[in-house]
Amino acid sequence: MLGIMDKMALSDTVPATIYTIYPTPFNCPGAYFGSEHQIFDGNFTPFYKTGFLFINQHFHNFRYFSLGHIFNYAVPETKIRCDMIYKEFLSDFDNRLKKIQSQSSSLMGEAMAGIEICTTALLDLRIAVGKHGFKNIDVEIDFFKNVKSRPLRFLIHYTEVRSCEMKMPKWGSRAKLEFIDIEFDRINTFFEHHPDFRLYMESGAVENDKRYFTRKYLNDFPLSTSYSYFKDPMFNSAYDELWSMIMGLALYGNYLTGLKAKLDDTSIKASGPPEKKDPAFRFTMSPTAAVEFIYAFKELRAFDHGNFDIKPFTDYFGEVFGIEIKDPYGLFAQIANRKTKRAKYVQMLLDAFHNSLERRDGHS
Repeated sequence: MLGIMDKMALSDTVPATIYTIYPTPFNCPGAYFGSEHQIFDGNFTPFYKTGFLFINQHFHNFRYFSLGHIFNYAVPETKIRCDMIYKEFLSDFDNRLKKIQSQSSSLMGEAMAGIEICTTALLDLRIAVGKHGFKNIDVEIDFFKNVKSRPLRFLIHYTEVRSCEMKMPKWGSRAKLEFIDIEFDRINTFFEHHPDFRLYMESGAVENDKRYFTRKYLNDFPLSTSYSYFKDPMFNSAYDELWSMIMGLALYGNYLTGLKAKLDDTSIKASGPPEKKDPAFRFTMSPTAAVEFIYAFKELRAFDHGNFDIKPFTDYFGEVFGIEIKDPYGLFAQIANRKTKRAKYVQMLLDAFHNSLERRDGHS
């Protein structure tokens, strides 16, 4: 795959499927920049007197290129930028994910396809890490913090969605809503177990990234509700799984919120407006009597220390005791304009109470 090729074996033009590396002093258009050299793509005329380096078209599958001597320059070993390689994987993953999200006809279908895509992406990333490693600590942190966590969070989300769709009660809105509430409790319990780490990540802090997102500290893992008995030392850091679980369960929580809203809306449409029930106790005097009592209650500060408005309280009184009071203010004006017995019904109430006491005492 690599080597200096003899000029007699070449045609006058190098095919586009072959990449040629020149030393840094040559600045040509269309070059891919490595750490020390430029990798060229396309057809160009070779320099026979100096020889050529052939590289397989998929040069990103190699971690190092031993260049030897080209153009009479001593060329040091070149290392491809690994972070760009991993981000290419991520871009492809995002495109495939968007495709299934737009084309799936059901939640279960999207979940099943999503699980397959996420699993494939993680396997590809694992192979890439084995081949390329990481250029430096910063690239390693970025990988476990932002690259691997993306397919892993969606894998967690889609796995939870699949489980929810399988376990969800098939009949009865109430049973379904109760199931969703149990799922909410489970998510909230998980989040409550990791407040410090969530605060660290959500605040954008970076001071502990080396401990959280490099393989050197793999054994410093957090306690969580799910424990992997074996962690691949090549493909895991201490906290990337926890970070992915936090983001994945957040996605799942959003899914449950939308599902619950749909069920609530369906239940309301199916049941129609709630039926009015007959009051347990009905007020059988006139609306004017009710208004007298309500104004007396306000002055007496019998409810909420008198801190209520007449109209809302009148509406509530009428709903509870089954009486319609259309215009409490107008009725009160009529009461105020009486020539005699302005507190007619309140006085009747007082007289009735006195009669009750007298009967108890045996006077009547």
